[in-house]
Amino acid sequence: MENQITGKYATENQNKKLERHNKQNNIIIFGLEKPAEEINAQQICQEIKSLINVDILESNVDNCYRLGKSKKLPIKVELVSYLKKRLSLANCNKPKCINIIIAQDLSVKERKEE
Repeated sequence: MENQITGKYATENQNKKLERHNKQNNIIIFGLEKPAEEINAQQICQEIKSLINVDILESNVDNCYRLGKSKKLPIKVELVSYLKKRLSLANCNKPKCINIIIAQDLSVKERKEE
């Protein structure tokens, strides 16, 4: 019985680590109202540059997409480098547009804890 419990916690811990690893280079952009068709690496790089003055090249973006179909929903940007994510988050407290928020990608549990 004790081995089953230990195995269960070990699996849960591995799942948490994997989820954290999958999200470690991601940022979420809230408030950027663009149609899904206009969301691409080039457009996102331009928006980030204009909002927080951080140069992110298209080659630094692995993937970007809206989290849903409405143009008011957030955009997930998967960056290739953790350094670019940190640089973006370090400068996101001074966006040129008050309605835009750039945040790190968190799991549901992490969002509830904040």
